[in-house]
Amino acid sequence: MATSTYVLRLIKDVFSPHAVSKRLPDGYRIVYCNAGDLSFEGGSVLQPDEARFMRSGMAVRAGTEGGELWRWELDETSAEPQVDLGESIQSQIVESNEVPTVENIEDWLIRCDSVLFPTGGTAVPHSHLGPGIRCIRNGKLTLSTDTLSRDYMPGDAWFEPGSQTVWAEACSQECTRFIRVLLLPKDVKGKSSIHYLNEADRRKPKSQRYKSYVDELLSLK
Repeated sequence: MATSTYVLRLIKDVFSPHAVSKRLPDGYRIVYCNAGDLSFEGGSVLQPDEARFMRSGMAVRAGTEGGELWRWELDETSAEPQVDLGESIQSQIVESNEVPTVENIEDWLIRCDSVLFPTGGTAVPHSHLGPGIRCIRNGKLTLSTDTLSRDYMPGDAWFEPGSQTVWAEACSQECTRFIRVLLLPKDVKGKSSIHYLNEADRRKPKSQRYKSYVDELLSLK
């Protein structure tokens, strides 16, 4: 059985108005603002539907409306996640999975993007070149594999190891959108990570629309 050096987690932090977090440690981290407005040391601000990659530790401050932060963290399996950010902040580990394929960190990149399905949109059977965690922002998605089918609603998250073939169908009442963070081989930078089960599907029109936030090489420096 393969052992893992790293674990990928998705943690959600809900801030009351004007709440200020304890300082998060240095690490490999994608931060995404799902609601409200959030600011960091130095004055940079994260507005709703914005994301960035951060290596250095920082404290987070919410504005007058509070805020909801989604943070994907790549950490060593022995490290404890930080879920106590202080008063007036509720934190929850939504998804946590070991990533045994990721050993030499400098061979990988971290990518954050979103996938938007129109009403009733579908994704044909496919896999990806690396593992990742997705989280629904709006709508509803039915995700299927060879062994199961499950519905995901806003706030629900799931892990895909990358090698597993999946297919999906969005609800017919509204558009569906999810945010995802993937760990990919570094030579995939700027390129699609998808692999179609049936190669003929690659040339067919797709209903999904994508928005890119982060596509950064990882390093030990």
